[in-house]
Amino acid sequence: MSRVALCLACAAALALAAAPATAVAGGVSSTVAAGTADAGADAVLAAPDRLDAILPDAPLILHLWATWCAPCRAELPELAAFRATLPADLGDRLVVVSVDTRPLAEVRRFLEGDMDLPDFETYRVDPAEAGSRFQVTGYPLTLFLDRDGAVTRRISGAAPWPDEGFRDQALEHLGAGS
Repeated sequence: MSRVALCLACAAALALAAAPATAVAGGVSSTVAAGTADAGADAVLAAPDRLDAILPDAPLILHLWATWCAPCRAELPELAAFRATLPADLGDRLVVVSVDTRPLAEVRRFLEGDMDLPDFETYRVDPAEAGSRFQVTGYPLTLFLDRDGAVTRRISGAAPWPDEGFRDQALEHLGAGS
Protein backbone atom coordinates (compact mmCIF):
# COMPACT_ATOMS: atom_id res chain seq x y z
CA MET A 1 0.00 0.00 0.00
CA SER A 2 1.40 3.42 -0.91
CA ARG A 3 2.00 6.11 1.70
CA VAL A 4 -0.79 8.24 0.22
CA ALA A 5 -3.27 5.37 0.40
CA LEU A 6 -2.15 4.57 3.96
CA CYS A 7 -2.56 8.23 5.01
CA LEU A 8 -6.02 8.38 3.42
CA ALA A 9 -7.04 5.16 5.17
CA CYS A 10 -5.83 6.50 8.53
CA ALA A 11 -7.62 9.81 8.01
CA ALA A 12 -10.84 7.99 7.13
CA ALA A 13 -10.53 5.78 10.21
CA LEU A 14 -9.95 8.80 12.45
CA ALA A 15 -12.93 10.62 10.94
CA LEU A 16 -15.17 7.61 11.53
CA ALA A 17 -13.97 7.27 15.11
CA ALA A 18 -14.70 10.93 15.86
CA ALA A 19 -18.06 11.05 14.09
CA PRO A 20 -21.29 10.31 15.90
CA ALA A 21 -22.29 6.68 15.75
CA THR A 22 -25.47 5.95 13.86
CA ALA A 23 -27.62 2.92 14.55
CA VAL A 24 -30.63 1.88 12.55
CA ALA A 25 -33.56 0.12 14.17
CA GLY A 26 -36.79 -0.59 12.40
CA GLY A 27 -35.73 1.49 9.40
CA VAL A 28 -35.28 4.65 11.49
CA SER A 29 -31.84 5.89 12.44
CA SER A 30 -30.74 7.43 15.70
CA THR A 31 -27.50 9.27 16.33
CA VAL A 32 -25.61 8.89 19.59
CA ALA A 33 -22.72 11.17 20.46
CA ALA A 34 -19.34 9.46 20.36
CA GLY A 35 -17.68 8.92 23.71
CA THR A 36 -20.91 8.86 25.66
CA ALA A 37 -20.60 6.30 28.41
CA ASP A 38 -24.13 6.63 29.74
CA ALA A 39 -26.61 6.80 26.86
CA GLY A 40 -29.33 8.02 29.22
CA ALA A 41 -27.39 11.00 30.54
CA ASP A 42 -25.94 12.83 27.55
CA ALA A 43 -27.01 10.87 24.50
CA VAL A 44 -28.01 12.83 21.43
CA LEU A 45 -30.89 10.98 19.83
CA ALA A 46 -32.71 11.78 16.65
CA ALA A 47 -36.02 13.49 17.40
CA PRO A 48 -38.20 10.85 15.71
CA ASP A 49 -36.53 7.99 17.56
CA ARG A 50 -36.71 9.81 20.87
CA LEU A 51 -40.38 10.53 20.37
CA ASP A 52 -41.10 6.98 19.29
CA ALA A 53 -39.29 5.68 22.35
CA ILE A 54 -41.22 7.98 24.69
CA LEU A 55 -44.74 8.04 23.33
CA PRO A 56 -45.54 5.66 20.54
CA ASP A 57 -49.10 5.67 19.22
CA ALA A 58 -50.34 8.77 21.05
CA PRO A 59 -51.02 12.38 20.06
CA LEU A 60 -48.56 14.74 21.68
CA ILE A 61 -47.36 18.31 21.81
CA LEU A 62 -43.68 18.73 21.02
CA HIS A 63 -41.96 21.92 22.12
CA LEU A 64 -38.47 22.71 20.77
CA TRP A 65 -36.36 25.33 22.53
CA ALA A 66 -32.76 26.34 23.30
CA THR A 67 -30.95 28.01 26.20
CA TRP A 68 -29.44 30.63 23.86
CA CYS A 69 -32.87 31.64 22.49
CA ALA A 70 -34.23 34.77 24.21
CA PRO A 71 -37.90 34.13 23.25
CA CYS A 72 -37.52 30.54 24.50
CA ARG A 73 -36.23 31.76 27.84
CA ALA A 74 -39.11 34.20 28.18
CA GLU A 75 -41.62 31.46 27.36
CA LEU A 76 -40.32 28.71 29.68
CA PRO A 77 -42.08 29.86 32.89
CA GLU A 78 -45.45 29.97 31.08
CA LEU A 79 -44.77 26.56 29.56
CA ALA A 80 -43.90 25.16 33.00
CA ALA A 81 -47.11 26.61 34.45
CA PHE A 82 -49.13 25.13 31.57
CA ARG A 83 -47.56 21.71 32.07
CA ALA A 84 -48.41 21.85 35.78
CA THR A 85 -52.12 22.24 34.95
CA LEU A 86 -52.30 19.19 32.70
CA PRO A 87 -54.11 16.14 34.04
CA ALA A 88 -51.64 13.57 35.38
CA ASP A 89 -52.39 11.14 32.57
CA LEU A 90 -51.53 13.75 29.92
CA GLY A 91 -48.48 15.48 31.43
CA ASP A 92 -45.97 13.19 29.76
CA ARG A 93 -47.52 13.92 26.36
CA LEU A 94 -46.19 17.47 26.42
CA VAL A 95 -42.67 16.64 25.27
CA VAL A 96 -40.18 19.46 25.76
CA VAL A 97 -36.91 19.14 23.85
CA SER A 98 -33.80 21.29 23.98
CA VAL A 99 -31.86 21.64 20.74
CA ASP A 100 -28.74 22.86 22.50
CA THR A 101 -25.35 21.49 21.55
CA ARG A 102 -24.21 21.57 25.18
CA PRO A 103 -24.65 18.41 27.29
CA LEU A 104 -28.01 17.73 28.88
CA ALA A 105 -26.50 18.16 32.35
CA GLU A 106 -25.62 21.77 31.45
CA VAL A 107 -29.11 22.38 30.09
CA ARG A 108 -30.54 21.10 33.37
CA ARG A 109 -28.18 23.37 35.36
CA PHE A 110 -29.40 26.30 33.23
CA LEU A 111 -33.04 25.41 34.00
CA GLU A 112 -32.33 25.15 37.71
CA GLY A 113 -29.98 28.11 38.12
CA ASP A 114 -30.89 30.68 35.47
CA MET A 115 -34.58 29.91 35.10
CA ASP A 116 -35.42 28.72 38.65
CA LEU A 117 -37.17 25.67 37.16
CA PRO A 118 -35.40 22.82 39.01
CA ASP A 119 -38.07 20.21 38.26
CA PHE A 120 -38.68 21.14 34.63
CA GLU A 121 -38.29 18.05 32.46
CA THR A 122 -36.64 18.35 29.08
CA TYR A 123 -34.96 16.07 26.61
CA ARG A 124 -32.11 17.07 24.33
CA VAL A 125 -31.74 16.24 20.65
CA ASP A 126 -29.30 17.17 17.95
CA PRO A 127 -30.59 20.41 16.39
CA ALA A 128 -29.83 19.11 12.89
CA GLU A 129 -32.03 16.06 13.48
CA ALA A 130 -34.93 18.15 14.79
CA GLY A 131 -34.43 20.73 12.05
CA SER A 132 -34.49 18.26 9.21
CA ARG A 133 -37.39 16.22 10.57
CA PHE A 134 -39.62 19.22 11.30
CA GLN A 135 -38.26 21.86 8.88
CA VAL A 136 -37.37 24.17 11.77
CA THR A 137 -36.63 27.76 10.79
CA GLY A 138 -36.51 29.24 14.29
CA TYR A 139 -37.16 28.71 17.97
CA PRO A 140 -39.23 28.30 20.00
CA LEU A 141 -41.38 25.93 17.98
CA THR A 142 -44.43 24.03 19.22
CA LEU A 143 -45.85 21.19 17.18
CA PHE A 144 -49.02 19.21 17.65
CA LEU A 145 -48.32 15.67 16.42
CA ASP A 146 -50.94 13.01 15.79
CA ARG A 147 -50.48 9.38 16.84
CA ASP A 148 -48.56 8.70 13.62
CA GLY A 149 -46.13 11.59 14.20
CA ALA A 150 -47.62 13.86 11.53
CA VAL A 151 -47.70 17.58 12.32
CA THR A 152 -51.29 18.82 12.66
CA ARG A 153 -50.49 22.28 14.03
CA ARG A 154 -47.35 24.40 14.03
CA ILE A 155 -46.72 27.43 16.26
CA SER A 156 -43.56 29.36 15.41
CA GLY A 157 -42.52 31.64 18.24
CA ALA A 158 -44.01 31.65 21.71
CA ALA A 159 -47.22 29.65 22.13
CA PRO A 160 -50.09 31.24 24.08
CA TRP A 161 -49.67 28.87 27.07
CA PRO A 162 -51.72 31.01 29.55
CA ASP A 163 -54.69 31.34 27.15
CA GLU A 164 -57.70 29.20 28.19
CA GLY A 165 -58.79 28.72 24.58
CA PHE A 166 -55.34 27.40 23.70
CA ARG A 167 -55.41 25.12 26.74
CA ASP A 168 -58.76 23.72 25.61
CA GLN A 169 -57.38 23.10 22.10
CA ALA A 170 -54.31 21.40 23.53
CA LEU A 171 -56.42 19.15 25.76
CA GLU A 172 -58.67 18.29 22.85
CA HIS A 173 -55.63 17.41 20.73
CA LEU A 174 -54.24 15.21 23.49
CA GLY A 175 -57.57 13.43 23.76
CA ALA A 176 -58.61 14.56 27.23
CA GLY A 177 -61.93 13.10 28.18
CA SER A 178 -62.03 10.65 25.26
